[in-house]
Amino acid sequence: MRLSGRGDWLARWECELEAVRAFRTEPDRIDVVLRHPPNRAEADLPWAQFLMTLPISADAPSDQAEHLEALLTAGDPRATAELCGGDNPGQLGYPWP
Repeated sequence: MRLSGRGDWLARWECELEAVRAFRTEPDRIDVVLRHPPNRAEADLPWAQFLMTLPISADAPSDQAEHLEALLTAGDPRATAELCGGDNPGQLGYPWP
């Protein structure tokens, strides 16, 4: 992916990349975990954690990388990802479902 050269892809949404996970038991997906806003856990302020699940296919790796980059950068991840954690995320406007 060309995301390493695009420092703005999360900064504009006030998010930071927390983790990328893939499991052998689920070879058709990658989980991306984001934190909003950045560096809040260390400051003891409210923050929210979001999970984006990206599909993996049998397409060529280069085609798949382009597709995943497009999914990640299409819009505000806070609007499309699943709220999965945080410390008082409701104070930031993200109540638990």
